[in-house]
Amino acid sequence: MLGGPCLVPSNRCKLNYPRYLHVYTNSPTHSYRNHKESNQPPQEFYRWPLVAEAGRNAINIRYQLLDYIYTAMHTQTTIGTPLINPMFFAYPSDPNTFPLQLQYFFGASILVAPVTAENATSVDIYLPDDQYYDWYTLQPIRGAGANIHLDDVPFTSIPLYIKGGAVLPLRISSANTTTELRKKNFKLVIAPDLDGAATGSLYLDDGVSIVQPRTSSIEFSYTSKSKSKSRSRSKPSQHGGNWHGGGNFDSNFGSDNGIGLGTLSMQGDFSFEAGVVIEEIVLLGVGQGRAGQGSPPAQWCRGRTVMPLYNATVGTLTYRVDVPLTGAFEMDVGWGF
Repeated sequence: MLGGPCLVPSNRCKLNYPRYLHVYTNSPTHSYRNHKESNQPPQEFYRWPLVAEAGRNAINIRYQLLDYIYTAMHTQTTIGTPLINPMFFAYPSDPNTFPLQLQYFFGASILVAPVTAENATSVDIYLPDDQYYDWYTLQPIRGAGANIHLDDVPFTSIPLYIKGGAVLPLRISSANTTTELRKKNFKLVIAPDLDGAATGSLYLDDGVSIVQPRTSSIEFSYTSKSKSKSRSRSKPSQHGGNWHGGGNFDSNFGSDNGIGLGTLSMQGDFSFEAGVVIEEIVLLGVGQGRAGQGSPPAQWCRGRTVMPLYNATVGTLTYRVDVPLTGAFEMDVGWGF
């Protein structure tokens, strides 16, 4: 639910309205919608093209993340780990994270770094000494434990980063309602950490019943069997960056050090019948310099070979699969044999 100052676009704060939309997208609000007093001017998103575009972008992100959010809320309910975490929650040994108040983790794996200054298109963010991936481009970004200055951040977007070490269960696309969204298949995004490992979880139920007759609690893990090049744990040099087309850094901040072959496994309780499948598996951090190494190797998946699609620009491998959420599963993914 949207609330707070400057929610009716005016000459002074109309550019801040889209910023609010994106911040509220990455928050635990129980109802992501617009609201106002009856005596106030209309302020629906569609009344202003810039706000409408920002709203579409923000809602698409939230809907693709809805199962990730639902799983994090279930975790919060059962063991107390908050959905919203300060930076020092993930990096208690890094004192630079202690005073940070404007960027945070949404769940365990999504770093949110909003532009908060009025009418601004630039922001300074802090990336700890760790592996990250740009949410929009999936390009690897090696944190240096330093501040990064981003320019030209559009009002229709928000800087988001995937923390290395995550397996994100996303819906393959957004939808107009949660009912329609639950009919969409899943996409697993594997974002390895500096050791080439990643984990994630997915909680599923019928979304309606107070007492759930059946639920699924699924755990994903990825372990790299080898690394084509060493992913250095030493701090990289500090770089700035320009924001281009949803998150590219115009710098040398990305890494060409590629992940080799690894194994993705799925274990857990599969009591709830979701009626959908894992349609795509996307492995990040494969490396951007493999164009001369021939085609990536095909892998065996549920009785057939699957040839991945290699994106040399950002270094990803995408596998088109058909894996039901009904039982344990294991598959090799990556560049290697």
